[in-house]
This record gives sequence, C-alpha cells and structure tokens, in this order.
Amino acid sequence: MDIPARIQLEVGERWTARLPGLGSAGYQWACDVEGDAGVVEVALTPIPPPRLPAAGEPPDNFSVDEVVEVRAQSPGAVTLEMTQRRSWECDRSPLHRHVVEVRVVAPSPSAPHRRP
Repeated sequence: MDIPARIQLEVGERWTARLPGLGSAGYQWACDVEGDAGVVEVALTPIPPPRLPAAGEPPDNFSVDEVVEVRAQSPGAVTLEMTQRRSWECDRSPLHRHVVEVRVVAPSPSAPHRRP
C-alpha cells in the first residue's frame, strides 16, 4: 500500500486510496482530520465483495478493502490520520497508521473546470 505523506489538491479535486481490510479479524479503519475547518470532506467506503459462485460453499470468512476519498472543498491545510485497529484495543497502537498532509489550493485560472 503506497500512501503519500503529502498531497496537494485544487478545490473540486478528489484523491482516493485503497486500504486493506481485516474486518474478519476485528480491525476497522478510521480517519481523523485536524486543521482548518471545511477544507476537505473525507469518506470511507467498503469495496463490495466479489460475487460468489452460485454453487459451492461460501468462504469461511473474508475481509473487504475500503476506499478513503478526500474531496477538496476550500483552500487550506489539514492533516489526515488513517488508522486500522480493533475498537476494543484502544490502549494499543494501531495495526496500520498513515498520516497525510493535505494542502488545498484555489483552482488555477487556466485549468479546465473540474467536476466534483
């Protein structure tokens, strides 16, 4: 999983990253945003599992990956912290942790209009 430490977006742009799932082992992803209010909107969405064949046994268990999507709303800067941990293990370090500095700038006048 290659998550950059810094990204720059123009207002209206989106950035996404795929996060590996371990829900079958009790792990969940969470995202915290610190910094200027209203700069980004962040959503975590599970990727639908693959379709199972009509015949045969279902798998004993499996986990689905998640996608984090950052939508640039207004100029400013925030720090996004993504952590994967078990909810009942608050006193332990997360299994995975990614910190991304996000800078949002106004769209350049010469850039074509981007759809949100």
